[in-house]
Amino acid sequence: MPFELSQPARLKALERTKEPQIVLEIDGVTTVYGAIPVKRYLRYGDPGVTFGSGYKYGGLIEVEDSESLISLGGEGGGSSTEIRQSLDPDKGRGSTVSSMSIVLIDKNKKATKLISPGEIVTDILGRRCKLWLGFKDTSFKEDFIPIHRGIIDDVNSKAGAIVLTIANAEQKKRQDLFQRATTDLNGAINNSQTTIALSSTTNFLSPGLGPNGSNDPTLKFYVRIEDEIIRYTGISGNDLTGCVRAQLGSAANSHDNEAGVNTFYRLSGNVIDVILKIYMSGWNGNYQAALDVKHIGYLSPTQPLDNAIFFEGKNIELDYGVVVGDYCTISGSSFGGNNTTATISEVVKEDNGSYVIFDLPLTSEIDSPATVAFRSKYDTLGLNAGLKLHPDEVDIAQHEYLKDLFLSSFEIDIYVKDTIPAKEWIEQYLLAPCGGYSIPRKARVSMGMTVGPIPSLDTKILDDTNVKNPSQIAIRRTISKYFYNTITYRYDEDSLDDKFLSGFIDTDATSRNNIQVGTRNLVIDAKGVRTALSGANLASVATFRRLNRYKFAAEFLEQMRVHFGTGFNVDVGDIVILDGTNLKIADIKNASREFEPRFFEVINKITNIKTGDISFQLLDTGFSTANRYGLIGPSSKIKAGNSATQFVVEPDGFFSVYGVNEGQKWKKLKSMAVIIRSPDYSVSDTSIILKVTSNTITLAAPLNFTPVSGYIMELDVYNSATVNTKLLYGHMRDTDPFDDFKNRYLML
Repeated sequence: MPFELSQPARLKALERTKEPQIVLEIDGVTTVYGAIPVKRYLRYGDPGVTFGSGYKYGGLIEVEDSESLISLGGEGGGSSTEIRQSLDPDKGRGSTVSSMSIVLIDKNKKATKLISPGEIVTDILGRRCKLWLGFKDTSFKEDFIPIHRGIIDDVNSKAGAIVLTIANAEQKKRQDLFQRATTDLNGAINNSQTTIALSSTTNFLSPGLGPNGSNDPTLKFYVRIEDEIIRYTGISGNDLTGCVRAQLGSAANSHDNEAGVNTFYRLSGNVIDVILKIYMSGWNGNYQAALDVKHIGYLSPTQPLDNAIFFEGKNIELDYGVVVGDYCTISGSSFGGNNTTATISEVVKEDNGSYVIFDLPLTSEIDSPATVAFRSKYDTLGLNAGLKLHPDEVDIAQHEYLKDLFLSSFEIDIYVKDTIPAKEWIEQYLLAPCGGYSIPRKARVSMGMTVGPIPSLDTKILDDTNVKNPSQIAIRRTISKYFYNTITYRYDEDSLDDKFLSGFIDTDATSRNNIQVGTRNLVIDAKGVRTALSGANLASVATFRRLNRYKFAAEFLEQMRVHFGTGFNVDVGDIVILDGTNLKIADIKNASREFEPRFFEVINKITNIKTGDISFQLLDTGFSTANRYGLIGPSSKIKAGNSATQFVVEPDGFFSVYGVNEGQKWKKLKSMAVIIRSPDYSVSDTSIILKVTSNTITLAAPLNFTPVSGYIMELDVYNSATVNTKLLYGHMRDTDPFDDFKNRYLML
């Protein structure tokens, strides 16, 4: 789903004229760097801000420790202004721009001081950093979104400017893991020995302790000697200890001195858990240390909250990647009992900071001198067995969301017989078999799923009001791209040979008959899928989903240009509605030039920060209404009625995410049919929304009454809804508004 925007950012995006702003934030550097002055909200309590001081509460002032040094052109050659994101959902692959160059004008030698070792930081090389995108005259960071993050891997000092190159997190995935180590026996062994002497154990992995103090059974350690696979549980010098013979279907044998020995590893568990553990293992300890605490047991001196640890001015999820279940260690508290380690049960963002709930009792402490350290719950595989990604580089929430929704029972058991190139191996053998694909989105390592489109409250509608090049848009279908009529799914990989013992082939007969080009086969090698782990069922579901999307050659659009305010917070993998009613696009499904609205997925995005140009490539989701998901229909309370055609809706009504701007939820859908009713349904009438101005709703036709405070506005029955409304919102059934009215809307 798109980035969640603050309300000021939403409103700024709707303005006709707006100027993009980028801000560079570097770990350990208190100064932030912008292309234009960086601003924040003014709050009472700021230095010099008192009642009657002339400052406007909620207004904007420049961030105290900020510099406008970023060049988007001219002197120094200008920073990288184009960000490219792409994915191949059918293959499980995703990619993004591998690095960005940020040019800092060396005003008063401030940029030179930044890169000089020991001046501001020990060394700028290797520093983690984020690049944020927002608009001029909005508040950093509340109204901004991260667009790139990584480490500074290159510094180039030029005349009058310093160029910093930031390599993104996707680069870290391009590592080799589980390096195959080869040695030989140091002495013959019989068929029952449990301690095995080797010539060397260099590069052999061994169990490490996870954050809970125990070994994680996800990763198991083996060697292969001739045709026997042997598990070991420890290493002592050059000896393998705790050996268990004849593993994975092999037979126990005697082996001669100097027989060859190769490492062999095994990963098992839920597929998403395995992926996240590979991403974030390798720290073997805290990924974030010595983070200052403001209060313990309080959100403010007058607002107690049991077992809360409050961080002032920090969004610990966005800035540090802290999630529920991570381990938190408190140090330096005035109360010795607080200085301990426990898991986190809640992570909450507040206006002036954020807090976690510690899963042990804490003694409350205002203005605490304590600091905390965090360790990821997924850092369990030990040293050298993971990519050591920082949690803020991984879209943990999206992985966990898709696991809970679709993949909670997708268990794997995969053998690692050789060194693996992590990125390609994860995409090909972990993501693709479960119907997933890698996505570089939200400036993080993320994922998507081949499932029916899942809309969100911020699903964008692309139409003649926000598409900039309607005359150049064309929809393509081709047999060479996004088209398969057969899926071959191979699983049950043999432990000794590189072959699969089971398979599943599914061919869509209608596709073959309609598009007579022979077999177009997509092969899925599911090394970790096993018959014993419901492999046949997993293969069937994953195959069905792919055929459902690609069997009739999915339509796609290339280089659709959209307005910056529409597209800047849309990311690859997001679902949009393409409403081509006035775009004159050929609708081959209905043989007309009035393109019926339907869901598309953004599979490529190019953003030019300097010009504000954004272009998309869209891919038809290819799912029928029987294979998609819907939102619960929106509704609002009425604050006051002005007439039979106009009334004001109440802010914060019915679970709104729009805050005081309740009318905003009704603006995005044209000609929405609504019902206005009393709470007990005794008074009711229908009309169509003509326009929305702030929180004032104007109807196209008068009601047979004037609404009063407490009345409710909600969607009309299904048959009265526009196509766009039907796409976004699921309805259980069509009924008369007076007949079981409350049950008309349902999340499918």
